[in-house]
Amino acid sequence: MFNHVISLKSSVERRQHIEKYFGEQNIPYSFFNAFQPNEENEHIIQQYVPSLNKTDLTIGEKGCFMSHVLLWQKCIDENLPFIAIFEDDIILSPVAHQFLGQYDWLKERFDVNQYFILRLETYLMNSAYRKTKIKFFQQRCFPQLMSQQWGTAGYIISQIAAKNLLDLFKSPYFSVEPIDVILFESLLKEEQYPVYQISPAIVIQDNVLNQNNCKLTSVISVERAERERERERERERERVKIIKKQEGIYGEVFRRK
Repeated sequence: MFNHVISLKSSVERRQHIEKYFGEQNIPYSFFNAFQPNEENEHIIQQYVPSLNKTDLTIGEKGCFMSHVLLWQKCIDENLPFIAIFEDDIILSPVAHQFLGQYDWLKERFDVNQYFILRLETYLMNSAYRKTKIKFFQQRCFPQLMSQQWGTAGYIISQIAAKNLLDLFKSPYFSVEPIDVILFESLLKEEQYPVYQISPAIVIQDNVLNQNNCKLTSVISVERAERERERERERERERVKIIKKQEGIYGEVFRRK
């Protein structure tokens, strides 16, 4: 089995959503119970990403991070040449089964014994891409991603890539960021971490496609938004402190005059 969908065991609505979309196209898949950060699972975090708890990532982001990490480990343990990973709030293109029902097309276009990640989703962001000589399939091309993209809702990762990333994360000095920032922004600067994109994409998250009528609210998106608001409040508090300090200095200068 190559297709795995990350989902909380308790997320009945989301699992029904996946069953509907994958079932309609007869795409084989299995659910992977999402990792939940807690004291009981702390040893797992320390084993794979010891610096994870030194970050300001939200609980949801940490759980997401570790879920992807553990699926990479599953790819290695089961000696799969690659693994396709999805999140449970995705909507599939009508042609998704031609890509996810079998993977001969992938093996014909990518060296599964090399590092590669292939993004299947779009976040509707403008990004820079480099043309490649990879053959089209079902009217899709495979350019190389050269600038930031968001989301880890649908991608394929080779076993070599999984091994390299797990080795990277095991360093206690690794600077942890949200998993999509690491894969699709930070590491893009290094040639040894190539990422490709199916274009047009075959996967999109519900909250991206249906921004004004989203049925499957992203917990991580809500947490990220709140964290950004808190950061903005903190920046405002710092600005106020600086202004008050400057006012005090200038006031003292003028009083001396």
